[in-house]
Amino acid sequence: MISKKFIKGLVQNIPASIGCYLSFLPFKYRLGVSYENYQIQARNEFDKNHIFNEVKKLVEHAENNIEFYKQFYKKHDFTSLMLISFEDLKQIPIITKTDLHAFDFETRVLLTQGSIITNTGGTSGEPLKLLPDRDAHAREWAHMHTIWDKLEYKITSLKLTLRGMNLGKEPLKYNFIHNEFQVNAYCDFEQVVNALDKVLNSYKIEYLHGYPSGIYEFIKQLKTDYPELLKKLRKNIKGIFFGSEYPAPIYRTYIEEVLKVPTISWYGHTEMAVLAYEKEQPYIYHPYQSYGFTEAVELEGKHHLIGTTIHNKVGPLIRYDTGDLIDPLTYRDELLESFTVSQGRVGEFVTDAHGRNISLTALIFGRHHNIFSEAHFIQVKQDEPGKLTIYVTTTKSDLDCKSLFDSEGVDIIINFKIINKPFKTKAGKVPLLVKG
Repeated sequence: MISKKFIKGLVQNIPASIGCYLSFLPFKYRLGVSYENYQIQARNEFDKNHIFNEVKKLVEHAENNIEFYKQFYKKHDFTSLMLISFEDLKQIPIITKTDLHAFDFETRVLLTQGSIITNTGGTSGEPLKLLPDRDAHAREWAHMHTIWDKLEYKITSLKLTLRGMNLGKEPLKYNFIHNEFQVNAYCDFEQVVNALDKVLNSYKIEYLHGYPSGIYEFIKQLKTDYPELLKKLRKNIKGIFFGSEYPAPIYRTYIEEVLKVPTISWYGHTEMAVLAYEKEQPYIYHPYQSYGFTEAVELEGKHHLIGTTIHNKVGPLIRYDTGDLIDPLTYRDELLESFTVSQGRVGEFVTDAHGRNISLTALIFGRHHNIFSEAHFIQVKQDEPGKLTIYVTTTKSDLDCKSLFDSEGVDIIINFKIINKPFKTKAGKVPLLVKG
């Protein structure tokens, strides 16, 4: 009998010459038969009665079968019997990463044959082991492709993907499942350029997909050192898909101005409890309630983004605090319809000399800094309150950073350091806040 591992390896090694020809093959054959059902859900969404029934069933399942929830609900004097109507969902106690870390992983999940354990990236300093259900990826991509449809994405569309991947010695690698050429983030850039030039001679790349910071860095380097290749790349590009990072305005504006195509971003995370996308306006996110029950819950005067993995019964997260602060904008049928991110992954702030927290988004992107015309990246590190180190990635070693940075009204001593390359996470992202 042929193993799934063998088939997976075979599919992953399909060359572009064959893969692009077979790209008409429906995603239900590439990602699983549940894909089409989840696409229907994404396009039709759930109403509050459906959400209530799904969450109640999940709570009943969790309190009967998963030790963590048995103990956690008992501690908070909660039981599923208290859930009579949609309004009662507010009685379910909220869980945090700290709550989950207090229990062994095996007490939080139902391990089954073929289970594939994953981990959050740990950028907040708290990595978390997770257990997605078997349909997780089919569900994820069914919703993702519904988002991409807004930029006229088709099943046969070819992408260039920049997501911090380590591909060994290969500068580019074709991936049939998503019909994409993946860029090796750890390869010499000239090798990537040479490989991309050959690809563009034979294939039409229509979309770029990846980290906003990674695409920004990539396009900026092409514009500076390889303008002819950039011109060739621009020829067939129809749009940009921003994922895994908040698309900082400085990155987004530059990319849109250079490539002259629309962009779209979405909010998602490894926990797979919330997925939201830009529907019409940039930075206003609309959650898919068909993906996970999404709420804005006010805690200590601030709205926290709370998610429930309504489809996952093996490693459920029920009313899970994502760690992000949001501003809820609109509701439909008592369900959160849109929001903006006011502060990502609680902790992305710096502290001034008086102990007041200042949002990094406001400090770096909410002011007009002339330094952005000279720097490739701006990153921040704080070792103690009232003092800040700002790392400036630039080729100009004598740049007068202080005169180009607007720090008026900010009671923090700022020290600037010029570096040649930005700090990156293990996943290849360029974080705004540098830790460690």
